Amino acid sequence: MNSLTYKEAVAYLDGFTNYERALRYPYNGSSMNLRRVEELCGRLGHPQRKIKAIHIAGTKGKGSTAAILAAILKAAGHKTGLFISPHLVELRERIQISDLLITEDELAEHISSIKPHADRIQASTEFGELTYFELLTVLAFCYFAEKEAEVSILEVGLGGRFDATNVIEPLISVITPISFDHTDILGNTLESIAEEKAQIIKEGGKVVVASQPAEAMAVIRRRCKKMQAKLYPSKETVSITIHQISNIGCLFSLHSPAKHYDHLWLPLLGRHQVENAATAIAAIEQLPPEIGDISFQTVRQGLSELSWPGRVQIVERQPYLILDGAHNVASIRALRDTLQEVLSFRRAIVVLGIAADKDIAGIIQELLPFAEEFIITRAKTGRFETRDRIEMELRDSGKKVVVTDDLPTAISRARADALPEECIVVTGSLYLVGEAMEYLGIK
Repeated sequence: MNSLTYKEAVAYLDGFTNYERALRYPYNGSSMNLRRVEELCGRLGHPQRKIKAIHIAGTKGKGSTAAILAAILKAAGHKTGLFISPHLVELRERIQISDLLITEDELAEHISSIKPHADRIQASTEFGELTYFELLTVLAFCYFAEKEAEVSILEVGLGGRFDATNVIEPLISVITPISFDHTDILGNTLESIAEEKAQIIKEGGKVVVASQPAEAMAVIRRRCKKMQAKLYPSKETVSITIHQISNIGCLFSLHSPAKHYDHLWLPLLGRHQVENAATAIAAIEQLPPEIGDISFQTVRQGLSELSWPGRVQIVERQPYLILDGAHNVASIRALRDTLQEVLSFRRAIVVLGIAADKDIAGIIQELLPFAEEFIITRAKTGRFETRDRIEMELRDSGKKVVVTDDLPTAISRARADALPEECIVVTGSLYLVGEAMEYLGIK
């Protein structure tokens, strides 16, 4: 076996189709063929069968819920794998064990082992071509199995039915709030979107579900009944009391039939993050006995130690500079409501870059009552040629609108325009936030 360097391994990955950077792509069992993921796993000794996983799908809150689960399990002393997407600054962020990123050498070593098998599948016409995300998913399986992670948390990339992560048999399936996103792929009704995400529910499994619109919940209930899976709606199994919300976090209590969690501190901003924490705790309570009972003190410790950048992250003050990866109507609304609740500022300047496949008009409508100035920009990925469309949506808004060529120029312009008592918000995409972190030197 020829060992690749880290740079060569990343270049090899980049040679595969990356739907994360594509504006439009087919969403079906051919272009996203789980049989080829299973074939690649089989050639590598079925690593997906060697890990104990919590599988998370949903429209918003997937990453935050995954991070909260990982923090609690780490505090409990468990070696905890975490697979997320996309990354903000560096590819290695996607694959972690107990807060430690996979090293460059480890990533290169695993890609070197996977490459001969992936090349044979690519040369075959039986399964179709592997994708960038599929290889990364299999890499995560291999890494977590090799490192003997006690629990691995896997975030779905897109949908659920055809997602590469869906080859696992999880300990628990978790579905976070479902709303409209990727409607050109998953469907333009909540029922159709929920149907795709509910496909992570397996025969006889356990399913923890966050608060959902009635249409989505009905689909999830039907899927659970069909698969004879046990359903645990967090809204019905836990109650939340929020004591304080500020610009440094949230203080809340949570009661379930099993435990009382009094005065938990969550260093994330926004009521929506408390809901994500409730979903995570509900999932923790459904873990099998071999994982061990996780105490109130452990939950408290895990939450208090949590760091989850790029989500209503205040990186500067006077003026505020906030980074948030909101990229659909529901998450933009949560961002707006959170900032209005926890910060005091005279005027908001929004640095905005939105991928072309998003609901641009809907996002703008959520931001219009909040922002006085828009600085339109784009991320480096090819999905962001939307500046003209954003400008058109804002044309008759009466707001100040500036169009820039790149994010550094946009941030410089916002800083020049903002007074100390004002607020700059960089939002519209996690890719844009990742570029902002890199430009600002935030790790």
